[in-house]
Amino acid sequence: MIPTFARRAAAAAVPLITLPVIMLAAAPGTAQASAPAATIHIQSQAQLLANGSVVVTVGYTCNPAFFGPSGGLFVGVQQPGKFGFANGTAVCDDHQHTAMLDVAPGPFTPGNATAQAEVFSGNSTATTSAELKVS
Repeated sequence: MIPTFARRAAAAAVPLITLPVIMLAAAPGTAQASAPAATIHIQSQAQLLANGSVVVTVGYTCNPAFFGPSGGLFVGVQQPGKFGFANGTAVCDDHQHTAMLDVAPGPFTPGNATAQAEVFSGNSTATTSAELKVS
């Protein structure tokens, strides 16, 4: 049998532990508004240029960074034995934008290709990959 003092001490400790937890759960907090994540998608058609590079079109959104609405874009394209990449500047202002990037060196040929794209700013990043039809 547990001594009376020990039972009373245990019973007194329960509110001391649970009351702060309940108070924290019930207290109105200053929850941070979560900013929407960056997004990026690649259009399924890429335009083959005479020099063997391809123009890839991407749509994206991203959050402004601490230092302003400037961010970056990256696109890479691969075909068997061929690859290329392009970098660009992204406007990161929480609005949808479209960019066309000339991906080189290649030289690419008409047909299927795989593309990877990324948009980034100081506090948001998104990446994706897709199959392209080069024509």
